[in-house]
Amino acid sequence: MILWNSRENRLDINVKSFINLIISTSIYSSMYKVDVDQKGNEYMIVFHHNFNKKYSTFISGYYEGIIDNIRSVIRTSTDINENSVIISLKINEET
Repeated sequence: MILWNSRENRLDINVKSFINLIISTSIYSSMYKVDVDQKGNEYMIVFHHNFNKKYSTFISGYYEGIIDNIRSVIRTSTDINENSVIISLKINEET
């Protein structure tokens, strides 16, 4: 488990591929709606849903687990609300 979480074993997933995954999931599952805003090397991803804070916590944990393994992400922050989750990412411009 420790090896999986080490920096050397993080995945070379393209952030744009990750964004496409969450947009596709939003369209085909109707579990949430998503808005993505990009400014330079920073992304703000906002998930909107009609459930409760437990669902927000689930969405946050699920996608943060993926984000934690994307090598190009150098900083994240998350804001969990009753009907929304805001995840902010900063990526390394060199990758």
